[in-house]
Amino acid sequence: SNMKRWLKKVNIFDKKLLLFPFNAVSHWSLVAVFNPSMIKQTSKRWGEARYTNEVCCMIHLDSLGSSTIHDGKDIGWAIRNVLNSEWQRHYNTTLDRTSRPFTHRCLPLLTPKVVRQDNGFDCGMFVCRYAFNCIQLIKKPLKMIDLHNNLKHYVSDDPLFDFSGKDITRMRVE
Repeated sequence: SNMKRWLKKVNIFDKKLLLFPFNAVSHWSLVAVFNPSMIKQTSKRWGEARYTNEVCCMIHLDSLGSSTIHDGKDIGWAIRNVLNSEWQRHYNTTLDRTSRPFTHRCLPLLTPKVVRQDNGFDCGMFVCRYAFNCIQLIKKPLKMIDLHNNLKHYVSDDPLFDFSGKDITRMRVE
């Protein structure tokens, strides 16, 4: 409900990338939603690995990896709530006000393997680096096959995500 005020004059579905930084228990992580306007095509084609058009995707990038203190289910639910609320405001002209295109089935929260922090204080810098990388990734088409392999080639094996703690230290100084 707090976001409604910020989104009042914006149609988030005109954007190719939405970034949601999260902070809880003194830790930062990032959720990125790619191609939110393509949710209808994605839900119709879910499961078809051969589908070659771009699709919608939600990813959680956390420098603590699987040992994170952030609950992916809660974060995914919160983001889907925002997306469904905005979808209804902009596009739902039907009488069915319960129609919600963003569900856990067609927009699961994926957690690709990413570089992890090796200290207890650089999570914010990792979020900045992940956000920068996501902005670079929008130049690359996101396909259904990428979702099926948990973004292994799209994120985990991409050279953008091949950085180290030394790079983070340099960024902090910059």
